Amino acid sequence: MRAALRRRVQSALFLLALIFLPLVFLSCINPINFNFEREAEAEKGFFDLQNRPDTDGHVVKLDGEWEFYWNQLLEPEDFDRNSRENLVQPASGKDTQKQNKPSFNGYITLPGIWNGYTIPDGKTSSPLKLNGFGHATYRLVINLADNADGNPGRTIYGLKFTEIDTAYSVWVNGKHLLQNGTVGTSRETMTPSWHRREGYFETDSQKIEILMQVSNYYHRKGGAEEAITFGKAGDIARYTAGNHGIQYFLFGSIMLLGAYHFILFLYRKENKTYLYFSLVCFAIALRSICSGEKLLLLFLPSLPWIPMIRTEYIILLLILPALAHFYHSIFRTSLSKYFLFIFDLASVGMVVFVLAAPPDLFTWITYPYQICLLVYAAYVISALVRETIKGRDGAGILLFGTVFLVLAGINDIAYNNMLINTSYLFPLGVSTGIIILVFSHTVYIAGQFSRAFKKAEEFSVNMERKVEERTAELKRKQRKLEKLAREDTLTKLYNRRLILELLEDSFQRYQRYNTIFSIFILDLDDFKKVNDNYGHLTGDAVLRKLGTIFRNGLRESDIAGRFGGEEFLVLLPETKADGAHVAAETIRTTLAQHRFEASGTQFTVTCSIGISQIRKTHSAFTALLAEADSAMYRAKEEGRNRTYIFAT
Repeated sequence: MRAALRRRVQSALFLLALIFLPLVFLSCINPINFNFEREAEAEKGFFDLQNRPDTDGHVVKLDGEWEFYWNQLLEPEDFDRNSRENLVQPASGKDTQKQNKPSFNGYITLPGIWNGYTIPDGKTSSPLKLNGFGHATYRLVINLADNADGNPGRTIYGLKFTEIDTAYSVWVNGKHLLQNGTVGTSRETMTPSWHRREGYFETDSQKIEILMQVSNYYHRKGGAEEAITFGKAGDIARYTAGNHGIQYFLFGSIMLLGAYHFILFLYRKENKTYLYFSLVCFAIALRSICSGEKLLLLFLPSLPWIPMIRTEYIILLLILPALAHFYHSIFRTSLSKYFLFIFDLASVGMVVFVLAAPPDLFTWITYPYQICLLVYAAYVISALVRETIKGRDGAGILLFGTVFLVLAGINDIAYNNMLINTSYLFPLGVSTGIIILVFSHTVYIAGQFSRAFKKAEEFSVNMERKVEERTAELKRKQRKLEKLAREDTLTKLYNRRLILELLEDSFQRYQRYNTIFSIFILDLDDFKKVNDNYGHLTGDAVLRKLGTIFRNGLRESDIAGRFGGEEFLVLLPETKADGAHVAAETIRTTLAQHRFEASGTQFTVTCSIGISQIRKTHSAFTALLAEADSAMYRAKEEGRNRTYIFAT
């Protein structure tokens, strides 16, 4: 009882630490302002770096207000020099919208999609609220610090573009820099692409004008969903290589962990936990190269956008059932199989929808999917909390890993829906959570192996003890069987089979080495009368006494055995007939002199003995037996209670 209470107290303390430590950690960070090099922001289409120190070794996120021209695909020549100068100097007080030839709609904050952005509608008094479909032009002017490269001359800069839905084309200082996909004014005239692009340009100007056309008629979201990064060429290249390195590392690590657990499953196919966990790892590893830097497109650059986005969404949808089966395989008694069936059915339905629907429809599936994930996360965590409180082995460490995975997942969901800006709070996202979960599961498996090994050791010790006991018992039984195989249980003399084998061995030894020996056959006289008059128990007592007389009256080298009911055969090695006669007479006279008693009556028992000695004329040991038997019958014919030697 005391041990159980101690376990419950430890579990409660563990849960408190699990709840409060992440909160303490999160409280130390301002999730809104925590970002990468965000000392400056664009204001009214102007990004001022005059007051920034030298940017060597750094990259800058071009976040803030960009000029926004809705339903216009503008090029540099659409902006004359005067309007451009006015637009880069918004503080002059001039009315830039009236002076600018293009139809200026206002400023839009990047990173951010244009969904929900409102612009004045010239046809009605109410503003127009944008959806994901459409095309637009973004414009930003960067004002660099004096001598930005530290010395006069031209400097090579770079721009990195990530998630911009779903096609774009970029000009810098009036020159075309790059494009991703084909920008168009309709679904038919554009080609979407999700490649990540970097563009490099050389300039000696302190003002850099960026013009970006964007069109989207495929995805539910349109616009620059993620930040555009600016810096010197080497810094942008290192930044991109670093991102690739992290994603390669995560992909390889998680794939190896999945392969490791799959191999464990191949060795122990009855344990499906390893299989489901390997599937979770494979799905998340593949998801990691379909998102972020889209490493899959580096290996398959010609992969069209629609198959790419279908692949990404299907892999994402498969994570839930794999996780559900993984947890259910460990906690079958705590997690309902009906819940498992519901999530399986929901996942299959969503996969079918992704395969059948166009991208602008199936991309909305993330909302119900995220709801399913959050519901299942709450369900699993509540079950793990109960199991941890109960003190179940491994529940606490799995709860630890699951909480971190859920926190990382919530962060990714919220960031993906642009509810928070904590992309660098969990820079590795769900991949970090899965690694922590893998660690937790590895500790759980190690605990299982340790407990199994301990049980195996205990079992081995018990088995060794049982084997020793069983072996000793078998040896006792073997000795008993051996004794039964060679000994007559009543007289404790050799039985018929063994005495005949010994006789045959003596005969073969005689034939090889001419080693002489003799035998005699003893038969009790009128033994039937003893059984009839005094009973079989008395007859057994007579036979046991005769066995004692043999053991006491013969030499150690002599061998006696029970040949039949009341017949006995004695083998006397290296003994001639006369020597055998002396031994036989000793036995006969001792028996005749012993007085037996039964039911208050005393009686004696006599025997007749026939002797035979081995000779060259004997072709088999059976001939020797026949001669001894003949001599024994002659002794009976002569009046019993006597000994005869077979006469040659």
